[in-house]
Amino acid sequence: MKPNRFLSNYVGEEVSSYLYKEEDFAEFKRFDMGESAFPFTPKVFDEIKKFNESDMHDYPDPCLFELKKKIAEIFKVKPEMVTTGAGSDEIIELIPRLLLNEGDKALAIIPTFFRFLDSVARMNCEITMIHTKEAESFAINDNIIEKIIREANDDGVKLIWLCNPNNPTGVMMSLEQIKQVLDKTDCFVVVDEALHEFIDPTFKSSAVKLIDGRKNLLVLRSLSKAYGLAGIRFGFGIGDEETISFFEKFRLPYNSSTLSQKVALAVLKDHEHLKRTVQKTSEIKSELIKELKTISGIHIASETMTNTILLKHKDKDLFSDLHKRKVLVADFRNANGLEGRGYVRIIVRDKDMNDFLVKELRDICS
Repeated sequence: MKPNRFLSNYVGEEVSSYLYKEEDFAEFKRFDMGESAFPFTPKVFDEIKKFNESDMHDYPDPCLFELKKKIAEIFKVKPEMVTTGAGSDEIIELIPRLLLNEGDKALAIIPTFFRFLDSVARMNCEITMIHTKEAESFAINDNIIEKIIREANDDGVKLIWLCNPNNPTGVMMSLEQIKQVLDKTDCFVVVDEALHEFIDPTFKSSAVKLIDGRKNLLVLRSLSKAYGLAGIRFGFGIGDEETISFFEKFRLPYNSSTLSQKVALAVLKDHEHLKRTVQKTSEIKSELIKELKTISGIHIASETMTNTILLKHKDKDLFSDLHKRKVLVADFRNANGLEGRGYVRIIVRDKDMNDFLVKELRDICS
């Protein structure tokens, strides 16, 4: 059976990713995904206990009124400035479909979250890649910002993806840098802040501050990372009312179940739990990095601000060597901008798991 012309892009050349679809990892120790090392707030269970027959029987609220009100309260915006998705992944997939025509161009800083490139490729569009430098610890400096602006203006780019903090490197852009991109290009700019809580659980440094009437900015957030709700699949976007109204017209009406809405509301209400999670993650990350730096031949790519660490060994194939020991890390050996350099990405787990990983790496690198 052949797909139609539009869907044929979905089965074309795959973008390099760290998702593994053909192997059973039940017996593996996993450090490959970006989940929090700590559990979500126990208040989630209080909410689940209140679940009743109508919650299961009736359709969920298609407008997510209560949840949007809470998100708006947190970010000091209007509820009409919030759109939602089954994870921010759903919104990422929707953006090129709504904003790009076949053959249009998007731009991303490389390396980056593979889903940006994947969603653009599905539309049979081109991607302009702005490469950060390994020798500069993949910093997003003023030279990179100048390249973004120049390439966007000279190359007819319509959509710019900014991952802040970056995934996989964990480096940050400043709000001033994002503002320059917004002010000096006519592109639609998406700022993905999926990992931002690990840097600022107060939300004060979010790019939401830059919306201020701009209709070409969408800021994405996720509950899959610091909030610990990857299995619930809930994310949201914040933008100008006119921008969000456009996205809401194309959002599926029941893309968030009653369970996901109630659980999401429970975690968003417990801000103290989020702050404790971020603090504990920072502490154990520092301990883990300190240990990793003592392992001969290990190179950490950048000063990560998140719960992820990008690293390699000077001559070992860490992904393969760990895989043989039933330890799974995210494979970035062939990721865009990192090809052939042997990089893997790990996430910060609890102390016992981190200690286990360090021991395995010491054995491999000895």
